[in-house]
Amino acid sequence: MKISDWLKTAVKPKYWHDPVEWITATSVPYVRAINHGANVTVAQGDLAVPLWTERSASIRPKEHWALWHGEVPCFSTGEPRRELLAPGLETHDGVILLSQKPPPDGLYRDHYDKVMTYISFIEPQALKLDSSVSARCHQS
Repeated sequence: MKISDWLKTAVKPKYWHDPVEWITATSVPYVRAINHGANVTVAQGDLAVPLWTERSASIRPKEHWALWHGEVPCFSTGEPRRELLAPGLETHDGVILLSQKPPPDGLYRDHYDKVMTYISFIEPQALKLDSSVSARCHQS
């Protein structure tokens, strides 16, 4: 499924602002639990954050949440990373609302900081199972 397709059906939090532009990170490695954590595997999911702009320039993100297309990311043991999930919201068509507020004011410094922070919560658990995976693009 293309990112544009799943973003159209994404969870609509109460503070949704329906952005026109999104920053996306595709093929982010994460740990997926199989049979309620009895087995784990490394899978790939997609992350999306709204792009905030003013006068055609990027500005500081005005919210802390991100959208995740995939299953609930887990620890390498298969335990779901519940602390990443927005409280009280269910998965909608394979899209999960992630919620992590950075200190001190609950907003990220910039969009890069936001995307990389979310990846840093998810990717390291996959690396414990497979050291060859990466969310970064590789050029040959």
